[in-house]
Amino acid sequence: QSKLLLELHPEKSKILLLDQGVGFLGFKIFYHYKILTAKNKRKFRNKLKSMRKDYQSEKIDREKIVEKFEGWLAHASNANTYKYRKYITSKFNQYFPVKKEPQIIQVKKHENLNKKIDDSKTQFTQQKTLYFINKGLSIKEIAEQRGLKEGTIWEHIANLAEHHQIKLSRIMQTWKVHKIKESTHNINDKLTEIKKRINEPEITFNEINCVLANSRAKQKKQSLHYYVEWYKKVNCRRKCYFNKKQRTECRAKFQLLESKCPEMKFTKNEFLDFIHNKTSICVLPESEKNSFVSWQEFNNK
Repeated sequence: QSKLLLELHPEKSKILLLDQGVGFLGFKIFYHYKILTAKNKRKFRNKLKSMRKDYQSEKIDREKIVEKFEGWLAHASNANTYKYRKYITSKFNQYFPVKKEPQIIQVKKHENLNKKIDDSKTQFTQQKTLYFINKGLSIKEIAEQRGLKEGTIWEHIANLAEHHQIKLSRIMQTWKVHKIKESTHNINDKLTEIKKRINEPEITFNEINCVLANSRAKQKKQSLHYYVEWYKKVNCRRKCYFNKKQRTECRAKFQLLESKCPEMKFTKNEFLDFIHNKTSICVLPESEKNSFVSWQEFNNK
């Protein structure tokens, strides 16, 4: 049997040490993590500058920019780039302000981008805690994994609950939530006062704080994106469930509104008044538009 006469090239064939990182497709790969190479970041930064110039001179529309920006975020998400993605996402509306009514064609891409812009306002350390919760880790396990106290993790959860990033049912039993709400007279009540009224050793101060934070959120103004997503689930989906074409048209209208007014904030009543009386997004008759369809009523249809 003859042997192949192959020789390794002395310059091109060498052992690469992972502690120095290995370059591959615009990433620098280390043993435990990946980062974007400086060259790759610089390339996108130059592309971003070019798109800004083209956008200002109206050579490119916002729809095309959203598509390219989403593509870059998808590429960057393959590495450990949370802070970097959060930073550039938070700057998107500043770099590409809406100058005239844009044409919304790819609605889903706009919805994804608006969600990322809204999420970029939450601190990194809290998002990291949420990431571990989504992986199924307990509070104690998260604290050990991150080298933090359990009380600090509970503070993160309270903040996430206040910004509607997490449901209370995911971190505590439903009966505890009801018990705490029943024993709370005012959102300004002190934790010790509520704890005395509950008189239940199983319920902790941290759990009471999370429920209070969630209640405070209902009194605060929330972003336009938050209420648009809420409205689509609670109103559009229930009232126009059998009219998919209408729901698709309204989705595009909502994304147009978000791209024009990204910084607007409302209470729930202010948002409903704004949508029903100051916009033409919902085309239902007044009686249907202002009515509320409960989940049970929707299920029985």
